[in-house]
Amino acid sequence: MLGLSRPSLELPAGPVLINPGSVGQPRDGIPSASWLLLDTDARSVTWHRVGYAVGEVQDRMRRRGLPPRLIERIAHGW
Repeated sequence: MLGLSRPSLELPAGPVLINPGSVGQPRDGIPSASWLLLDTDARSVTWHRVGYAVGEVQDRMRRRGLPPRLIERIAHGW
């Protein structure tokens, strides 16, 4: 995923495969949720970040019996 210093990317001509990653299990050290906006007319993608209640989500995960490693992961973004 692109870093916050370069959140937009122009796409080359032809088919492109884009994987914006996972909202719930970030791997880039940033625990906020990320999402991708695809502009097909401009042939560009822009990544966005939005905060969410990580602690509340972790509590819900614990109540549902999810593995501790998954619960902890979302707080650290890796």
